[in-house]
Amino acid sequence: MEPVSFVRKDSEVTLQVRVKNTGATPGKEVVQIYCSAPAGKLSKPGKILAAYRKTALLAPGEDTLVELVVRDSDIASFDDSGVTGFADAFVLEPGKYTFFCGNCSTADTLAGEFHLTDTHLVEQCTEACGPQNSFRIMTNHGMEPVTMGTRDLKQRILDHMPETIPYTGDKGIKLFDVLEGTATLEEFVAQLSDRELGDLTRGEGPMNSTLSQVGNAGAFAGITEQLRAKGIPPIITSDGPSGLRVRRYASLLPCGTALACSWNPALVEKMGQLFGAEMAHYGTDILLGPGMNIHRDPLCGRNFEYFSEDPHVSGKIAAAMVRGIQMNPGRSACPKHFACNNQEVNRNHNDSRVSQRALREIYLKCFEIV
Repeated sequence: MEPVSFVRKDSEVTLQVRVKNTGATPGKEVVQIYCSAPAGKLSKPGKILAAYRKTALLAPGEDTLVELVVRDSDIASFDDSGVTGFADAFVLEPGKYTFFCGNCSTADTLAGEFHLTDTHLVEQCTEACGPQNSFRIMTNHGMEPVTMGTRDLKQRILDHMPETIPYTGDKGIKLFDVLEGTATLEEFVAQLSDRELGDLTRGEGPMNSTLSQVGNAGAFAGITEQLRAKGIPPIITSDGPSGLRVRRYASLLPCGTALACSWNPALVEKMGQLFGAEMAHYGTDILLGPGMNIHRDPLCGRNFEYFSEDPHVSGKIAAAMVRGIQMNPGRSACPKHFACNNQEVNRNHNDSRVSQRALREIYLKCFEIV
């Protein structure tokens, strides 16, 4: 690999890397870009994966030019304490940002660098999911107390409740009328009783709904005769991330971790398109997948369904899977498990204690990407 160009413009970096097959057999290579951020007031890792791209198949002696883009949001740090002057915000601190290229995390070929003289605000957020229990976290400066949450989650939800739509009773409006533009969604929703609204959002609950093929993972939306009479169809879900699970048959696909090891979003997208076609064949509307929770603990019972411990790898591979599935009309994906799932036993009572910074930079970043 040979870096060819490095350009910073409009809050992003564009890099070009020339890759040549110096071997005796055809092969592909993964160009990986790592960023080393300055150690400022916020603790930083030595490097983070900022971008990657897999080449096409290169014949012996063949070369290709690979272009990669790194946005400021890809390398920003989250300040959950306000130590940089921007509380609850993604920032770039002053100093030198160095970029390396290679085919693994030990990449040491200098690809370029840029300098900042002031703290750059990338995105201003608001506090959410701040820890309610005190614990210590490991930083470059040693063990330090975590930044505690100050906002009450219940009150935060109540402060942002949507405007109530007055109940009108059945006016004969069907869901198709909303699609046709002869009625508004608000007018349609106003017809639904509290019970119907509950049924609409809760779904049936158990798996193997009688509304579709045996082996489905449950139905949502039009689960009652009253909802179906208003034109709301039942939405059928199926597991799972490693192949559609219905009846006693399944098209077994590589598990999530194996897919991530390919570093090949284009190939994963192509596989996802076939996945979506099988969903259509079996009458599945929504796939309960891809599985993309971060590998947070080696003993997590669902790690095989998940991609990696890196949010960039996980997010890009999951996005490819979703794009492929949703190329099929009427098929959709439901990424899971959101978020910080550590266990399979007693997983409905998970208690994940994590800083807001780690939550935003690692465990939620992949979901933000997808």
